Amino acid sequence: MTTENRAAPEWITVPEFLKRHKGLVAKNFVYEAVKDGRIPGLRLSRKKILIKADSFDILFESSQTN
Repeated sequence: MTTENRAAPEWITVPEFLKRHKGLVAKNFVYEAVKDGRIPGLRLSRKKILIKADSFDILFESSQTN
């Protein structure tokens, strides 16, 4: 039996995501993308949402296929 060593996905807040991708995406766009399911998100409270750190790649790939 073999086991794969996979790193758990990194989850970050929307403000942290926006800092990492400054000027590339708008805040409202990210929140809308989470709301409509274009990028995965976890709502922890009314004001705190976590998204996968690689969500920019997910958005880019989906824009290339459409």
